[in-house]
Amino acid sequence: MPVIANFCGIIIRLLNLRPLGHRIHAFLGEEELVVDLYDLRVLSGHFPEPMARLVLDWVRSHRYEILVGLHRLEGRVRPALV
Repeated sequence: MPVIANFCGIIIRLLNLRPLGHRIHAFLGEEELVVDLYDLRVLSGHFPEPMARLVLDWVRSHRYEILVGLHRLEGRVRPALV
């Protein structure tokens, strides 16, 4: 999973597996939060509420760049940092 962003101690990685859907994995220390890109739903994991909100807001505001990154991954090209 390539890293596409790093902010406020949170590392965002992009996963593109068609059977599982398009999702990002956010890491904060030992914690992981998995977010579906299309409905912005937390699929698994737990962050403190302010940090989870920050991740969801970030995904919402960078959705286009993330989708471009997904397209690049499908072509086996490393996505750019967002």
